[in-house]
Amino acid sequence: EYSLNFSLDSVDVAPSAIADLSAFSVPNSTQTGLSWRATAEDGASGAILGGHYFIQTATSAAATFSPASAQISFSTNTAPGMLQNYLLSGLLGNASHYFRLWLQDTGGSISGDSNLAQLYVLPNPPAGLVTGAVSSSTAAVGWSEGSNNAPIEYSVWIDTDAFEPVVLVSPFKEPSD
Repeated sequence: EYSLNFSLDSVDVAPSAIADLSAFSVPNSTQTGLSWRATAEDGASGAILGGHYFIQTATSAAATFSPASAQISFSTNTAPGMLQNYLLSGLLGNASHYFRLWLQDTGGSISGDSNLAQLYVLPNPPAGLVTGAVSSSTAAVGWSEGSNNAPIEYSVWIDTDAFEPVVLVSPFKEPSD
């Protein structure tokens, strides 16, 4: 005679917490990327089928992080150890951002907090650049700051030697300017 005894608590163990979350800037882009390796359905074993990731971002490391506060949620089917990536856009420029990630398995169990990843997001370029009259000594230029943490300084370059005057605006201002 054979018998099988088990506890439902041991069958549906929450996924292990993500331990290698990292944030990176996407070259030539206003996007930010997150990268990590998937954990598993039950602790450290089993593929995730119909699971969900939750991502929270904040501009303070002291923010209260929880899956309920996550701004981003998306479904996933993945195997343990698979490299995962997610691209974010629209983050506030000229600010440090902090990220945490959680994985929910098919049964609804949610992993513990991931490690805290951090990335400084460069200032976003000015939006809506408008030029007015440009002469050899003056220029009328206007723009909105875009989505940036204040204060931010802009530099304006004017080239009147070109066939048409050229006006460039940058959020990067050198200390010697």
